[in-house]
Amino acid sequence: MWEDLKDHPEALAAIDDLLADLKQNSLVISQHGKRADGIVHAMIQHSSGGKGERVAINLNALVMEHLDLAYHGKIAQNPEFTATIDQDLGQDVGTVELVPQEIGRVLLNLMGNALDAVHEHAGSLNGQYSPSVTVSTKQKSGDEEIRIQDNGPGIPEGIKGEIFESFFTTKPTGSGTGLGLILSYDIITQSHNGTLKVESEEGKGATFIITLPTSKPDKNPI
Repeated sequence: MWEDLKDHPEALAAIDDLLADLKQNSLVISQHGKRADGIVHAMIQHSSGGKGERVAINLNALVMEHLDLAYHGKIAQNPEFTATIDQDLGQDVGTVELVPQEIGRVLLNLMGNALDAVHEHAGSLNGQYSPSVTVSTKQKSGDEEIRIQDNGPGIPEGIKGEIFESFFTTKPTGSGTGLGLILSYDIITQSHNGTLKVESEEGKGATFIITLPTSKPDKNPI
């Protein structure tokens, strides 16, 4: 058979193209499989986390602890990563009754996303950019507010309304499950009676804003 094909180079070229397509398709299938595995793992991890216990926590201390974890986690993944980290912690911010493990998970997710955004943006601009993330807290209208702001590429207007939907992700295939934001949204809004929203302009970064009531929510933690 192969001997016969030597006399038909166009057939050999077609087979080479077919093999290349099969290789690419198998790679895509593998990537989607890994993402699906990540989704299932995240679901199991979230559901097995238990309801947790609501306790009075110094919010500024909790925020700083998880900012430190997120930043050093990023450095552990990429020792060459650098970014300016600014903090603006309100002196009027006190203790809040919350589930520390749940809010910590939200903070790590949002801070990690911000660090990813500026890191990827820096790589695309070849040194013509200084990545920075600013984390601030303040008391506003009786609630405690946390802002996580980056100067990354921002979120396109066309998809801004979709980011809190299940499995939505702007990350490349295989590098994100799309569960981080929807779980964060549920933890803040359903478990803690707070709000989670985003302000962003494409090309000018993004700011995720958490508000938490200072009084104990009526609902049980998820």
